[in-house]
Amino acid sequence: MKSCGLDTLPDRRTFDRRFKILPVGSMVHTMGKRFVVEKIVDASIVSIDSSMIRAENGRVWHRKQMVSGYLPRSGIDTDAKWGFSGTRGWLFGYKLHLSCSIGKLVVPLSACITPANVYDNQMYQELVEHLHAIRYV
Repeated sequence: MKSCGLDTLPDRRTFDRRFKILPVGSMVHTMGKRFVVEKIVDASIVSIDSSMIRAENGRVWHRKQMVSGYLPRSGIDTDAKWGFSGTRGWLFGYKLHLSCSIGKLVVPLSACITPANVYDNQMYQELVEHLHAIRYV
């Protein structure tokens, strides 16, 4: 948010509309591949991590309500899920999984946004499948 000059995140519906029009994951992948092919970055050593993103409107959907299909009020993000972070605790929202180069120039090489309950190891293969020169992660 800070690097984009935003005080708050846009509403989830704004993201939904933009992601349908702009395939952000594909764009990051294409950009990362180009940096590697043109030897601007070294993709033999990459870093992979994820970060949890809280559902914007602050309204949460509790597990018991999810299981029963009960939606207590309108405006709840039904695509978001509960996830646990060692530093942030339980969080209702999403997770950004990202691989990036390391060294003098750090650029994202691949990215994926999932519900917060998706574990990092489940996304590993998708993040590195197009990075053929990896030696260390």
